[in-house]
Amino acid sequence: MRWLALAIWLLLAWPGLPVPVARVLSAAGPYAAGITALAARAFVWPLLVALPLALWTRVRRRAICRWACPLGPVLDLVSRRPGPCGRRWPPVIGMAVLAAGIGLAVVGVAWGAWLDPLVMARAGARLVWVRTGAALISAASLAVTVLISLLRPGAWCGSVCPLGALQDLLQPVRDGLAAEGTGSAPRSFARRRLLVGLGAFGLGAGGGGAVWAASAPRRLLRPPNAASESDFRALCLRCGQCVAVCPARIIRPDTGSDGAGWTSWWTPRLHYSDDFCRPDCVRCSHVCPSGALRPIANAAEKVGLRIGRAEVRHPICWLTDGRECAICRAVCPYDAITVETDGFDSRIVVNPNQCTGCGACEAECPAEPERAIIVHAPDARPATGG
Repeated sequence: MRWLALAIWLLLAWPGLPVPVARVLSAAGPYAAGITALAARAFVWPLLVALPLALWTRVRRRAICRWACPLGPVLDLVSRRPGPCGRRWPPVIGMAVLAAGIGLAVVGVAWGAWLDPLVMARAGARLVWVRTGAALISAASLAVTVLISLLRPGAWCGSVCPLGALQDLLQPVRDGLAAEGTGSAPRSFARRRLLVGLGAFGLGAGGGGAVWAASAPRRLLRPPNAASESDFRALCLRCGQCVAVCPARIIRPDTGSDGAGWTSWWTPRLHYSDDFCRPDCVRCSHVCPSGALRPIANAAEKVGLRIGRAEVRHPICWLTDGRECAICRAVCPYDAITVETDGFDSRIVVNPNQCTGCGACEAECPAEPERAIIVHAPDARPATGG
């Protein structure tokens, strides 16, 4: 069954296949869907699949691990290496990872969702078909699981995986009572301690989240049709799928280098240094599994969306300085840039009602070392660092 699940994941990652089903499955793990819903404070659509899976684990212990995890066969093969295995890691590690993910979700960030095996399997399966640097970045978390399984066979599945820990937590309490009757460790008592720990962690994280929310995170330049900044940081799984499919390679993971804050770490943002967002491309919106990027039907719908706003920095603009240049006007696909002149001096003017923030002007601007026209996120506040 797990080999079949792996085959299905590989098939769904094929670039020529319609993506709605693949989007549902890659975000439908109870762990990823649960902390995404908690971070967004809303019912997200992957829960429609995740909740039945969670109920399944109540009936069959670790049912997802045993029959539906596409990573299982791969990690089993890696774990069968020759040589000494060393000590097995304690299962409490997985519970700690689970608690950390829940605590971050209370703050409003689904940062731990990329550790869900279904999310990682989606990124790894795409790497089979699309071998690019961006696809490799999106599958980086998968490399961590393989390394752990190579160093300590079975350690990821048995001790670290947060989805496995969640399945253990969902087991009926009667299992713990039965364990006590057989003289083994009192699982019900351990579970109560875990729940108390999760509650304490959540309360502490909630206090930190209140401070963070009061600071109103600075809006970044996001891929088209992104949710509001706070919702985007809550919903984004950091799975890297949008990074992998972007043909212009302008979507890159945020490293927090310009003061965006830790809650933005590894979320996708746009960089127009080398290329721009093509008017006819809607790929990123179709692969996002969580709703952080909402699907765009076609290029006609994309015209009405605003990614950002272009701003001319006239002190360094060649045309304002009297030099021959109007490249930004020539390359703008939306005719949003014009040249105004009084007969002596000329200057570039951007029509905010037509500009979508695609970045063509910034990518082609010849001014050096800084571009004379740059795209800001809508209502973006000035950077505080970096």
